[in-house]
This record gives sequence, structure tokens and C-alpha cells, in this order.
Amino acid sequence: MIPFPPPTAEAQPVSAAPDPAGGGSTRLLAQAELLGRDIVDVAGFLDEVEAEAAQQIAQLAAVRRGADAVSYANAEAMAAAEALERGPR
Repeated sequence: MIPFPPPTAEAQPVSAAPDPAGGGSTRLLAQAELLGRDIVDVAGFLDEVEAEAAQQIAQLAAVRRGADAVSYANAEAMAAAEALERGPR
């Protein structure tokens, strides 16, 4: 299983009110940059999940085909056994 990527920074609330000491826009830009990185990380994670799911679907299809072949062979063996049990006519 692919682990979900951790956030790149501890979440901090972003205030819409102006900071009287200034620097609010710098902090907002830093938070936006971190969010952008997190979005890219999540997108990469989802791409990996999609690729792994596609591989698993292909493997399940192969297993299903194998199970169908075994079921068909079993049915033929049962028919042959029943024919032997009935004997010649």
C-alpha cells in the first residue's frame, strides 16, 4: 500500500485581517507556496495509486481467466467421470 505523503509544514491558520506589524503578505505567500507543494505531492500520490490500481486490475483479470479455465476443466472431468460411471450403452 502506498503511504499518503505527510504535509510539508504544520498547518497554521491564515488570517484575512491585515497584520498591524506588516509581513502578512509574506506569510500568506509562504503558506500559498506550501499549499502548492502539498497539492503537487497529493497529485503525485494519486498518480501512484492509479498506476498500482491498474496493475492490480490486470492481475485480477489474469486470476479470473485462470479460475475460469480451472472451472471449465473441472466440468469436463465431471462429465467424463459421469460417462464412465454410466458405462457403455
